[in-house]
Amino acid sequence: MKGARWTNDDLRDYELRRKTAGSDKAAIQTTNLEQDSRHGALAKKAVKGFDTQVSIHILSKRYRLCDADGISAKAVIDGLVHETVIANDSQKEVSEVSYSQEKIKKDIQEETILTITEG
Repeated sequence: MKGARWTNDDLRDYELRRKTAGSDKAAIQTTNLEQDSRHGALAKKAVKGFDTQVSIHILSKRYRLCDADGISAKAVIDGLVHETVIANDSQKEVSEVSYSQEKIKKDIQEETILTITEG
């Protein structure tokens, strides 16, 4: 067997079983893409989705710059669809996805800024 495939529900169930068994650490670590989010989840706010085509720009502010192909927003864009901010991530709904990055000093917090523009 090459490896098990887990759904999000499988992982949640597993973590819950581990915690109720007396361990507060799950054996499988989930990735924390942003170390300290200063903004709440979209689901907590009344977000009106876009009803026109949009372009999405991702600005990554990091201590170390990535390779040109090192920035990906697939999970973020899928999250926008999941939260109904955009109807779909097809070319009909999203005309362009662009990326840029800025190098910042160590005393400034890393962040990713997502800009969605109609049209």
